[in-house]
Amino acid sequence: MLGDININNFCSYFRDLICGGRLSFKQKDGLEKILQYAIRHYPDLTLPQLAYIYATAYHETARALQPVKEYGSLSYLKTKPYYPFIGAGLVQVTWENNYKKFGATKTEDLLKWDVALDCLFRGMVNGMYTGRKLSDYIDEDASIAIFEKARATINGTDKAALIAGYAMNIVKCLQEAGGGEEIQENPVTQPKAISNATLISAATTATEGTVTAIYNIRSEEH
Repeated sequence: MLGDININNFCSYFRDLICGGRLSFKQKDGLEKILQYAIRHYPDLTLPQLAYIYATAYHETARALQPVKEYGSLSYLKTKPYYPFIGAGLVQVTWENNYKKFGATKTEDLLKWDVALDCLFRGMVNGMYTGRKLSDYIDEDASIAIFEKARATINGTDKAALIAGYAMNIVKCLQEAGGGEEIQENPVTQPKAISNATLISAATTATEGTVTAIYNIRSEEH
């Protein structure tokens, strides 16, 4: 259950497996807000589904895990066919019709946490971007192939393998954070070395949808 996830442990594992051993305060804040929103509004999500939502937000915000707007100068952004409805949020929502689905009339609306979280979760769970729902691809099983296909909920196949790799790692973070003793450290101020951690990459193998990987989340070397 999502409510069993220890957020401090999750942030520590996320720092080590996803962020290369360093996690900023804002990244931790984003991880916490996304989990709290999931528990409150989408408690029936499976861990692989939540992992893919996290992976999407991590990629779409250029690792910031905060609502951001599309990068580029004004002259560059004006060349976009959807201007002035440029990409913004935890998922880079574009086009006027997509803005309207979430009650947004301007880019700044999508930078508000309540709207950004709604776009991230409702947009993916209900298939509001491409007509493809998260549950069309992901249920209880996790594999690179499954996560790559799930990119169709947002943007076809763009960076599908990269995001799938993130999601595979995040599944392990969520699983490990679901039990055991709390890690007595601040994941922001005390990054740990992960010299012998084996990151799960896009080359990870999967058997019948079940993750099979050799990993060592917490390094014993200091």
